[in-house]
Amino acid sequence: MQFPPLVTTEFGTYPNPDPAAEQIACLDYNGYIESHTDRGESSATGIISYPGSTCNIQVQLGCCENEAADIGRQIASVPFPERFPVLACVSNHRGRFCQSVTKGDIAIEVKGDIIKAGQTKEYEVSAGELVPILVHNNGCYGDTRVNEGLLASVLLLGGRIVDGALGRLTGGVIHHQADSGDYFPDRDVAYQAPDPCPDDAFARFRRDRYRFETDGWAAGVAFKCPPTTTTTLVCPAPGMPGRFTNQGDSCTGWSGSFKYVYTTDEVYSFSDGTGSYSKDNHLRIEGVWSIVGTGAPVAGEVFDTIDTTWAGTYSLTKVEAEHRDFCVGQVSDVTATVLGSGTGAQQLHISPYDGTNQVTIALAGSSNVIPLTGSTTIQGCDGTSVTTTSGGTVDDGVGSLVNGLPILVSDPGDPGHYAGRLTVSHREEPRSGGSFVLDSFVEWDIRRR
Repeated sequence: MQFPPLVTTEFGTYPNPDPAAEQIACLDYNGYIESHTDRGESSATGIISYPGSTCNIQVQLGCCENEAADIGRQIASVPFPERFPVLACVSNHRGRFCQSVTKGDIAIEVKGDIIKAGQTKEYEVSAGELVPILVHNNGCYGDTRVNEGLLASVLLLGGRIVDGALGRLTGGVIHHQADSGDYFPDRDVAYQAPDPCPDDAFARFRRDRYRFETDGWAAGVAFKCPPTTTTTLVCPAPGMPGRFTNQGDSCTGWSGSFKYVYTTDEVYSFSDGTGSYSKDNHLRIEGVWSIVGTGAPVAGEVFDTIDTTWAGTYSLTKVEAEHRDFCVGQVSDVTATVLGSGTGAQQLHISPYDGTNQVTIALAGSSNVIPLTGSTTIQGCDGTSVTTTSGGTVDDGVGSLVNGLPILVSDPGDPGHYAGRLTVSHREEPRSGGSFVLDSFVEWDIRRR
């Protein structure tokens, strides 16, 4: 295609800005049997050309809810047309057509780093610092929601996200200009650090965490502002609480490993008066961080910096079937496989907790990512099929690891040994003919030598 409707950059996808690529209609006619003249329900040719079209694929991805192609919206709009209006493609996507959007295309740029969907990075800021954040969104509906996550009310740092034009940002980032109909994939906001930064007993654990989300995908960022301290701490005698370093013979560093696992399993199969339906979907993300060294002590620090090597894997398989008793161009089968693995270096902080022999774990640098490769095959009820390949990355899960780890308690008979396992989340939801189960847990087995 000489002038594609969508272009891809390092930051994400964009509607093609070339005037020759201007889109004037939804691509609902470029299906398996392509029509260049008839569209939609206007003729038999238009109906035939819809299956396999760009619009049809976007509908199956959940990117065109509220439009005429959404059967549920059509049904709901009959008795309640004002409450459930059927939207045109260009208005539903905030001034773009479906061929120019990408589901889950969210990213932010912070201090020169591009943070994609599924990734989270942490940055240290100074009191009162203003950190620019460039927000990219070319997702389905053009809404960027900004939320502070599950830990929003726990150990806040006290900063805020601000919009240069609107002051404190509330709700989300606006990309669509309602009066002109223009859409701006990239918008500037900023993080305003508190001034002064907290200096209480929990100051080193305080974070402001934000998730920039669209279409169920999110890019995350966290900010910390360590308090200034002039205390110089040294390695204590064995078994005593305090700073743990590799200084001296009594405590020569740390060894061991941490592990984080996240899984979802959705399996069901049933039949009703309209056909048979089934899913056999499985996701597993696993990461192991093995300690390979302990940093030299630094005057003023109350924690140990440990070096770890990380190894992570990602596996997603989907087998979905929807076999109805009729065929009007709908998708009948979807199979997908996405795999990935990665390795990298990661630093963590181990800190004594409240003058005891207990310790806490914190992230000491940016996270790694797992590169992904995969393919998806969509088969229509008429037997035609299309296969697409995909790539991208996901976060290594170190943020979930450190957030899931509790305050670690040493073994009563071995004060330098910390080991255990904790369930971070468990959810079971019934399905017709099956269930959906989500599990995640953390494990740790570390030793202060």
